[in-house]
Amino acid sequence: MNLTLKTIDNVTEKLNEYLKPYVCVMDKPRRKVLPLLMEGMLASGSCLIAESVREVNPEHLETTERRFLRTLASPHWDETELWIAHLRETAKQIKPDTMMTLDISDLAKPHAEKLEALATVRDGSKKTLTKGYWMFAMTAALEKDRILPIVHEVFSQESDEFKSQNDILFFWVKGLLHLTDKKGLYVIDRAGDGDPVFNFFLDEKARFLIRLTGNRILLSEGKPVIFSDIPSHLPFGLRKILKKHHSAITFDWQRATLPHRTEKLTLITVRGFQDRKPMFLLTNQPVSSRQEIAFLIDRYFKRWEIEESFRFLKQMFRLEKFLIRGFRAIQRFYFLLCMAWGFLTSLMRFKRIRKLIETVSFSFKRRLDFFYYRWLRGLQFLFSLIHTFRFLEVI
Repeated sequence: MNLTLKTIDNVTEKLNEYLKPYVCVMDKPRRKVLPLLMEGMLASGSCLIAESVREVNPEHLETTERRFLRTLASPHWDETELWIAHLRETAKQIKPDTMMTLDISDLAKPHAEKLEALATVRDGSKKTLTKGYWMFAMTAALEKDRILPIVHEVFSQESDEFKSQNDILFFWVKGLLHLTDKKGLYVIDRAGDGDPVFNFFLDEKARFLIRLTGNRILLSEGKPVIFSDIPSHLPFGLRKILKKHHSAITFDWQRATLPHRTEKLTLITVRGFQDRKPMFLLTNQPVSSRQEIAFLIDRYFKRWEIEESFRFLKQMFRLEKFLIRGFRAIQRFYFLLCMAWGFLTSLMRFKRIRKLIETVSFSFKRRLDFFYYRWLRGLQFLFSLIHTFRFLEVI
């Protein structure tokens, strides 16, 4: 029990240590409120302000809830310095071979009426159009199955400051490239198959791996590439079987260029994955062997595993159940959620805390490959003990 109490105290120390770079750029009112709100989000596992308040200050529910909402909606502060501090801290963990995924998800609010800048979005789970917001997410895959959230920005095409999705992507990637000295491999799904995106990454000399739609014009030895005939153009010796993800995957590759660019690229064709149509990947990362090609394919499959993080946020934090009307307040709230998830990831570096969290977490009926479900449950239990000890100290 002494070890447990010591470790519980260690969790609060790690939280204070994690918040130091952020607290130093906050003004006094935010310095008190925002860390408390983030702790409430982790302890409750909910994006509902009332439930967060219930975890951190149950004696003054209404007044604390109003205080949190006023802080999020206040025009008297700017979160730019917080974002800069967050990018600086996350950039320290980016290595040359770190994979960064760029994706856009939806926050469906079909029954909302009075939310500011409410837009029309495509509900990915129901495959229908509905009311809600878009969310741009940039995430890094670290060692030991840790996922580092870099950016979670809510945006709406109905807001005054919106220009385009590409403008949002370029803004955040350019900032991170500057802080990391162009480290990392940026992996994007078919939404990234566009001339502006390719031009941006090639101009910035940043490495990318983008899935193609199959309709793009590429040149190989000065001749157009016909995607349907790619396997017949390649010698059989260039084909390789990759036994991963419960299927035998064949892949081949060839050099290619974009019609309007001179940079040498590599076009990778993947067949046999879940009996789907061929998958085409385009990269500017130098490759010279089958092992390097297999590594890139594995990176793309790893991106699909990281997409589980959206399901994790929506299920565990009830991401789409927020009750905040102001658009700026919603953006700030999801920044705090990004910070909270980053703290959960930072805790997993410490073996002692990680072992305790996995021990006290509730059991699941099925095996979970995405460990954050278990880690969040265990952390919620530890926070409940922390708040219990605080209450006992008061009485």
